[in-house]
Amino acid sequence: MDITLSITDLWSLALACAISTSHLWLAIWGFQSDQLKGAAKGMFSLTLIIMAWSVFVLSFGHAGFWELYPPLIVASPMVSGFAPPAFFIFCASVTSPNTKWSRKWLITGLLGIIYSICVLMTDGGPEQIVAFATHKTEHIDPLFYWLFTIHSIILVLYIIASTVLVVKAYWTTKTLARKQTLKWLFLAILVGYLLILSGNILPLLGFTKSISAHALVTLPMTFLA
Repeated sequence: MDITLSITDLWSLALACAISTSHLWLAIWGFQSDQLKGAAKGMFSLTLIIMAWSVFVLSFGHAGFWELYPPLIVASPMVSGFAPPAFFIFCASVTSPNTKWSRKWLITGLLGIIYSICVLMTDGGPEQIVAFATHKTEHIDPLFYWLFTIHSIILVLYIIASTVLVVKAYWTTKTLARKQTLKWLFLAILVGYLLILSGNILPLLGFTKSISAHALVTLPMTFLA
């Protein structure tokens, strides 16, 4: 099967590669920076690395590579489930730097791997998800649908929990410099809501074209980071 890319597709892929590279660069910077301590350092970098991977594979998949290699459809959800809990631990470490936060929250990201394995092990599973994502069918296996739905709900819950932590810290903090840091963190959380909306919620409702905007939605995270 051949793939014909338009000029728009090529520009979109070039932009996605540039954005992914910027996320990776920031992840490396965060891991080496002295401004981040403890769990915040590792979780900051992990979140950006996962974002970089998701932007890359979703952009190439939406450009037509899903049809060429259907298993690529699960390359993003296989790891994306670890980003919100990592971001939650990062927010918790920033808002309560003297509290040791467990990394066991990352275990919930395994649901994305379970979903991906189920799709890959089902005969015609990847092709079925690709057909749904490209509007060639409106029906997919109920198991796939509910696993991805639960996966998406967990991601939303982590973003809500991060919001609560940051808002609570903002109202109890008296230092202006710290309040400014929390403002930037709150803006990053808003971007997180948009990411889950474009990459999880809208596709579940059948609006899979939102995936094409996923790379642009992550761009503000680069500036906020």
